[in-house]
Amino acid sequence: MVDLINGLLPAGTPVVLLGDGEFEGTRLQQTLQQAGWCYACRTATSTVATWEGETFRLDALGSYLKPGRLSELQEVHCTREVYGPIMVLCCWAKGYQEPLYLVSHRAPAEEACRLYEKRFRIEIV
Repeated sequence: MVDLINGLLPAGTPVVLLGDGEFEGTRLQQTLQQAGWCYACRTATSTVATWEGETFRLDALGSYLKPGRLSELQEVHCTREVYGPIMVLCCWAKGYQEPLYLVSHRAPAEEACRLYEKRFRIEIV
């Protein structure tokens, strides 16, 4: 589908894919990067990541985070496929019960969070 849509767009058109957990697969991320698309997708707290030689579950990243804060790691490799490098971030918006975990290749992290916030405005109810 990415190839089909990419073929319909004028060259150089910026595209950002915003996705819930169903869109966080490494094959899709690789396809999006090859197409030149940006993405910000939610991922599971149980996702395994490796950063600077340490392997951990993403829920460890948010375990010390407080509401209203953001934590990011660059140059991360995720899942058993060790896909990357990508950016992993944990953002806990004030008023929410728990943080969100996102994968993206867009930096800075604030931009990825700002983009992901738009996903809720386009959600089918």
